Amino acid sequence: MPVVSISPTEPIPMSLGVGPVPASKVQVFLSTLAEKTSKDPIAPRLRLCKSEKATECNSNDGIDLLPANSVAQLYLHGADGVGVYEGSVTVSSFEEPDGDAVTITVNLSSWWRKIWGVMAIGVSSLITMWVTVWLRNKHNRAQRLLPASEAIQGLTQLQTRRAMVKSPILAALMPSIKQRVTDALVQLGEDNLLKNGLPPVIPMTSNSTVVVTVEHYRKHVQALADWTRALQVLVHEGLVPAWAQYDKLGVNPSSRSELAASERAQEVISVRTRASCRARIRSLRVT
Repeated sequence: MPVVSISPTEPIPMSLGVGPVPASKVQVFLSTLAEKTSKDPIAPRLRLCKSEKATECNSNDGIDLLPANSVAQLYLHGADGVGVYEGSVTVSSFEEPDGDAVTITVNLSSWWRKIWGVMAIGVSSLITMWVTVWLRNKHNRAQRLLPASEAIQGLTQLQTRRAMVKSPILAALMPSIKQRVTDALVQLGEDNLLKNGLPPVIPMTSNSTVVVTVEHYRKHVQALADWTRALQVLVHEGLVPAWAQYDKLGVNPSSRSELAASERAQEVISVRTRASCRARIRSLRVT
């Protein structure tokens, strides 16, 4: 089945073979071409013509004579509308009044519709590509934020633990731990993570830059996570039991002095751990 693509103002080309007898009064006997979806006819009436120009067609909508044993290139004029038209065209003559049917598919589309179609395909391809890249980047970014989220959760729990200390003496023993926890939370904020290599929501860098940036980000978060875990061990294994025992010691100055000295020593350890963590981060920024 031949497929023809034309604009609404163009005729439908059609080849017609003539047998040993000349054909006279050749014309369109019947057209069943209808739009594939709406089922609208392609035209109220199709005119058969030898010429591609409608102005040169005979007024009787037919062809007077076609020679025997020939193949004639003819044109159907009058097609209108836009869409895909399927069906058949029956061409009759004086010698063959019942005619012969030719099955055909006609794609009717104007040039501006074709341009819009190409543009729509291009835009949809770009949107699909952008959404795919954005979703992949969003997933990767969420995975890279997991260690930072765990560290933030641990630091928040430490802040809650310290807020539960009722003794003003114990609260005054560890002012630097509170400040360093606050500093660590600031370093784990999204702004600082972006500065230290967290990929943005929309990727804007080349692949080589991404590799370097991700590695820098990983080291930055790892250093803070290591310090957070070390501080958790000090607080949960050392300071928390001390806090629980502090009020049970009564007013014994010697016992309280020994406990306070022990807590100060643990605070020094946490401070030194934090200083080591900062040194690692500074070395990462230099490199």
